[in-house]
Amino acid sequence: MKTFLLILALYIHTTTDIYAQQDSISKDFRLSSIEVKAYRPIVKTEGSRQTVTVKGTFLSKMGNLGNMLSVTPGIIAKGNNNFDVAGKGKPIYYVDGKEVTNQNIFTTLKTSDIAKIEIEREPSAKYPAGTNAVINIITIKPLKDFIALDVYNTTTVRRKFSENPSFELRMKYGIWNSSIGYDYGAWMSLNKETYYTEIFHPDRTFRSDEANELFMGSHSHDITWNNNFDINKNNTISLAYYFQHEKENDIGNADMKYSDTEKYNDKNIRRQTIDNRNLHNVTLYYKSKIGQSLLSLGGDYSIISNNSRTDIAEKNKNNDNGNNNFTKTTNKYKIMTLNATYSFNLPFNISSEAGARYYNVNDRYGYLSDSKWQPETLGSNGQKTEDNVTAAYLSLGKKWKKVHLSLGGRYEYSDTKVWINTLSETISNSRHTSFFLPSGTLTVFPWKNWTFQLNYRRSVNRQKYTGLNPYPVYQDSLSYSAGNRDLQPSVNDNISIYAGWKGLYVTAGYTHTRNLIKSVVYNQDPSTDIVCETPINVKRSESFYTMLGYNRRMFSGKLYFSGNLYINFPKYKYIFLNKTIKIHRPFYSGNMNLYYFLNNKITAYTTFTFQSYLEDTNISQRPANNWSAGVQMNMIKDKLTLTLSVSDILHRANYNNIDIRYINTQHGTYGTNDMRGITLSASLSLFNQDITVSSSRNNNDVIDRTRQ
Repeated sequence: MKTFLLILALYIHTTTDIYAQQDSISKDFRLSSIEVKAYRPIVKTEGSRQTVTVKGTFLSKMGNLGNMLSVTPGIIAKGNNNFDVAGKGKPIYYVDGKEVTNQNIFTTLKTSDIAKIEIEREPSAKYPAGTNAVINIITIKPLKDFIALDVYNTTTVRRKFSENPSFELRMKYGIWNSSIGYDYGAWMSLNKETYYTEIFHPDRTFRSDEANELFMGSHSHDITWNNNFDINKNNTISLAYYFQHEKENDIGNADMKYSDTEKYNDKNIRRQTIDNRNLHNVTLYYKSKIGQSLLSLGGDYSIISNNSRTDIAEKNKNNDNGNNNFTKTTNKYKIMTLNATYSFNLPFNISSEAGARYYNVNDRYGYLSDSKWQPETLGSNGQKTEDNVTAAYLSLGKKWKKVHLSLGGRYEYSDTKVWINTLSETISNSRHTSFFLPSGTLTVFPWKNWTFQLNYRRSVNRQKYTGLNPYPVYQDSLSYSAGNRDLQPSVNDNISIYAGWKGLYVTAGYTHTRNLIKSVVYNQDPSTDIVCETPINVKRSESFYTMLGYNRRMFSGKLYFSGNLYINFPKYKYIFLNKTIKIHRPFYSGNMNLYYFLNNKITAYTTFTFQSYLEDTNISQRPANNWSAGVQMNMIKDKLTLTLSVSDILHRANYNNIDIRYINTQHGTYGTNDMRGITLSASLSLFNQDITVSSSRNNNDVIDRTRQ
């Protein structure tokens, strides 16, 4: 692939003069003053919303969304395409207002197609319950008929080698705007970590340590086809199809040691899991402007087939005894999501938006295992699941000269049913939940460049439907997991205040959670050394938090800085070793981004994310940080972009050093993640030509000029 890109680069270089002669308008428009202005990111913060401009900045040259988010202010990278919004946790994603369900947008969505992203830290009633934060991606809408072909490649060398070549063909002709893309991913990683379990019996302490080297390798093929039909200036229909085939092969070699050598033999364990997954997704979306009102209707349907086989071979170290077993699972998901929103104005200049969402999961699950550890009657079983969530919301807003007020409410009803067939019996479980979730935002603009915002939001989290399965699933002879049919949804109330002046903003807030859902591991039978993992409810959890952020351009715009610091003051208690452990130690985290624009063609950047020792609920996590740096070069009249970056320079992005305690058991992991490495990304525009005008003006120039 790298050779292919080099050949393409030479081809473009040899044809540049020809294109310049054909398109003198394009040549005249590439003024240095415009380019200097173009490659500087702009971050705007207003209350709980942060807007990051992508178009015309070096972020638009990062290749794909995953590469871009890893260096975006306010975003913290926790792993490969695993991102948190600083201080809020994992977000949900929307593209042009459409909910992202099962699509892999991190590699298939190209940054050259993105105009900006909006990061919302306090989601309104519009979004599903349990939403921590929202990232809404706004794409570029082409203005003229054109056809363009771009190719990309990302090569990463860490402990293992990964590569992600792709291409995207884009066009606009009349009312039809379309793109088709193909991505191939060869992803390899090697984690080195130790899993431990420590059980404190009344008369003894048992401990096991499993030093594990886990190789994870996958090969994926992604095809994306997007279509937009602008029927007229008020009506648009969008149709998209997404396909993914992925085969993953994970191999773990473990060295298991026990503290009780008389009862247990130390052993070598080899685990291999092979997954084959196919995903088909179709999205249909309609938007209509009716006078001052806006109607949006959307439907999304996915079929996911997944076949998995795990083989485990155990061998005692002091003799040749051991055992082998396998587990096969089959899953076929059918997932449907329907959304509708209607925005309209009421008397007295009150803006309003009403909406509804329906979400349905139909899952057929098959399980077959010859495991020696579980009851024979559970060696083969089938499971059928129906999960339905129906929601409706209403938001009302009123704007005065210096005050904006928004009030909203969301109602959600869920209906979950599970049927399980084993060799000995058939059971069924069901659960229904019903919640009204109010929210409100008051924003005040007292003086120029000043913003104050007060937010209140109630949210709810409920157990996944797999938790309704009461039967144990054994990982090995000394550990299993099981659901909890008595688990109640958790209810979260959050109040926050934001204050901002130019590039400086401060946040403070309070969160109270009732029936917090936690996954715990403990020994239920003191006569054994077996632990069970199961979800439970914690009666109450509280936290106070504050965040300070700042972003600014310096030195005539050549240097850009953005950073934030988040501090959390938790209040929580749990039972461990017959004592009530109270958690109140504050912890902090944050990130800093620094961009330096050397000239019109070269940008250097560095990102540093960090977190202190963390003690939250019954989990403690050791300090970790990730320092990354890179340089981007634009060549051949911006047709070719190369980005070279280094991640985890200090080799301390080890977010897997965790201890978890509950009742009589402590367990966790310690070791190193596979995040340290070098990445080379390349994007090449093969052609981008007007298909209706004889002068063949370059479409990118037209778009860039008309959007200033």
